This record gives sequence, C-alpha cells and structure tokens, in this order.
Amino acid sequence: MKVVTAGVIRNDTSEILLVRRGPSESLSGYWEFPGGKVEFNESEEACLRRELKEELSIEVDIGRFIAE
Repeated sequence: MKVVTAGVIRNDTSEILLVRRGPSESLSGYWEFPGGKVEFNESEEACLRRELKEELSIEVDIGRFIAE
C-alpha cells in the first residue's frame, strides 16, 4: 500500500484548485487535487508541502486534516 497526500486549496471566494495530469503521465488529461506519494520517513504534512513546492512552485501552510 502506498500512502499519498492531496491538498484541497481554496481562495478567498471558495474556488478550489484542481490540476490536470500531463500528457506523459498515466491517466493523462484527468483532473486531480495536487499532491503525491509520501517518501520514506516523511510526514504527510511534509509530503504535501514538498509536492506543492515541486509541482506548483507554491509554499503553503498546511491546514486541518479533512479525510482518509
């Protein structure tokens, strides 16, 4: 089993950010919440922060946990 994270990112008007998978990725063209796989010895919060920095070049404060 792989542990993954996904971020639900909202702006001030409650719009939610989704990202589209690239043409070279599996399920290309599908939409998803940004995030990724948790690496060895990495917390879920650290994973989400790292993935958002790598994929979207944004730095975020991690909020509350929503669902599992």
